[in-house]
Amino acid sequence: EGSVLGKHKLAVEDAVLEPWVEDVLRERSRAGEKPEELMDHLGDGYQGYAQMANLLCEWHAMLGDDEKALDREVRGYLKAVILRDFSPTVADSVFEKAGQTPQWLDKMTAEPEWRDLIYELSEMHPTCNLMQYAMAEISQKGLEADKAGPEAAAANLAIFRTMFREAMVALCDPSKEPSTDDLEDLKRLACHNEHAYVYVLSVLQSLSGEPLGPSMRRVAQELQRELASRGKGRQAELFHTAVSGGAAHTQACAALTSMMGTRKTNPSDILTLHKLYAGEGGGERPPARLMQHPAFLELLVQAVFDPRVKTNPSFQDQYDFLLAYAVSPPGGGGAVEDGGAFQATSEAIKRVRQLSKEDAQTLPDHVMLVLREGIEASKVCSMGILLWLGGKLCEAGFYEPGGGFERLAQPYVRVIQHIVLTHPSQREWVLGMLGRVWALSLEMATEEKVHAMELSVDMLVLLLRQGMVLRCLSVMCRWLPTAEAEVQRRCLVGVLGAAAPPYSLRFVAAVLGLFGVMQNLELLHHQDSKGLVGEFVDHVREQRGKYNLDDDANKALERAIAVSWA
Repeated sequence: EGSVLGKHKLAVEDAVLEPWVEDVLRERSRAGEKPEELMDHLGDGYQGYAQMANLLCEWHAMLGDDEKALDREVRGYLKAVILRDFSPTVADSVFEKAGQTPQWLDKMTAEPEWRDLIYELSEMHPTCNLMQYAMAEISQKGLEADKAGPEAAAANLAIFRTMFREAMVALCDPSKEPSTDDLEDLKRLACHNEHAYVYVLSVLQSLSGEPLGPSMRRVAQELQRELASRGKGRQAELFHTAVSGGAAHTQACAALTSMMGTRKTNPSDILTLHKLYAGEGGGERPPARLMQHPAFLELLVQAVFDPRVKTNPSFQDQYDFLLAYAVSPPGGGGAVEDGGAFQATSEAIKRVRQLSKEDAQTLPDHVMLVLREGIEASKVCSMGILLWLGGKLCEAGFYEPGGGFERLAQPYVRVIQHIVLTHPSQREWVLGMLGRVWALSLEMATEEKVHAMELSVDMLVLLLRQGMVLRCLSVMCRWLPTAEAEVQRRCLVGVLGAAAPPYSLRFVAAVLGLFGVMQNLELLHHQDSKGLVGEFVDHVREQRGKYNLDDDANKALERAIAVSWA
């Protein structure tokens, strides 16, 4: 029976390519089968599809087709077939039977394209022993194991550590502008499963006493928010409480969790926290860091400053106290320093809160002075002012006749400009607010629309001048197709007026992208814009080879060259 099965197995299509063929040949030889007969069986089943594919590729090349393109097409097809038909059970069986690293696996890990296939397979089959071994080999050889996805990384601590280290380096790199993509990469890695989450959380907690401690705590808080958004808020709370030592202050944690769970403050929990942090119970005050969770700080800032959020005036002092305590440096034993930063912050919060809650309809010089002092005194006051004034700018009625635009727009803009210049960390919030203003403007009548658009563009140019160049240019490319003609011209004038040669490659590509979305470049033929545009176009035309323009950028440049800028 064994002989019949062996012969039948050798007769299957392309048996010579199967991993078990050597075992069957060895078995049949020992059973007395003649080599000629074994070769006949192999020859009967031989189809030679792989060799035929190579022959067809050679014919195409002889006919003039691009060899590299042919190779890409064949490789792409092979990858698709492997991804479709790959069986982790069969792969593990072959791998375990071989007892050593297959030569073909070494060749695959050595080539970037086939490594990408291994990354995909490891994502699809994270428990496959062969894939885990391949990923470990890639990591050991230093061959970009950080490209693995969270599924593959979670199954291999060495790969996970490499990816985690790379994610943290990217997130904390002081030489580049912070990117939300870096934080998203870390979220995907850390929140893949509970083991990964606790590991990352423990590392961040161990770094909380270092110079980057506040940043590490902030990252941990963002991870908690991410896990909560995935429906695991309770688990996230328990993990953070255990790792951060919050278990010693259950009453404070319960009050904070209650408010973050309902996404609103309430007098009962506020009074509980005030009693604990003011030391009225006689026990040890909880650490201020418990209140520094972004979700709770956001609720507290809204309750104190945002006129749209109604709070009971009887408890306003308790709100002010808790906000000042949360953002002020703690003193010895968890208490706030007497008369120091806490007192100054508390007074600034009260002054700004009185103006914002009253929703002042005019901003005379003495009010502007209070706002300026508040901005310079504390980031939290600055954020409160943004919530107040930004909320007004995001109301359609503000731009209507009598709505306040003529009277208040310029003072509001001056205050927000001061915030942008004073607190770089709040520029991202301002950028988001401008996006909301622009979206709102699209539903307005023409005159109000122009007011809102011009305000948005002017503020966007200010952010660009402060270093958010590529972010702002990307936003402008999305805005310009829907902008009024004068707003388009104003935008280009602002961008080109803020820059001078030599330009970066990405800057040139982005500005030409702005040209590309404008239907009529003649709009730029204006006294205060044609000089700037003409100088830019002449410079890029002369240095075209240096900037390595793609097809779309070249088309936009040719359109601009066709216009006379004299």
